[in-house]
Amino acid sequence: MSSATELLKSIQDAAADVTLAELLAQHPDLARRTAQRWINAVIGARQITAQGDGRARRYCAVNTTAAAATEHDIFPSTSRFPTIAGTFWRMLINRCKRASPWVISAISSMPTGPM
Repeated sequence: MSSATELLKSIQDAAADVTLAELLAQHPDLARRTAQRWINAVIGARQITAQGDGRARRYCAVNTTAAAATEHDIFPSTSRFPTIAGTFWRMLINRCKRASPWVISAISSMPTGPM
């Protein structure tokens, strides 16, 4: 007998989004309505997401690494910039929290010590 955790593992292990029909094919002993209830509970726990409606509805595991990222993971700490030029970068970071990825990579690759 399949369990809710086995169903969740099937979604997480899938290479791409999966449909309810694909999940039921992997778990033939599971009733459709039971699978829908378990999937809705897992969606409520934000462990998977659903896109689409009806037969086109697809389920995808939530990327826990990306979801756990914080502002400190994205923006370097201002202590990396001890020089006078660092003052400029600290102001830039503090004013521009939505910097594009190339700005973030440029800031991250700057030397940390005096030039």
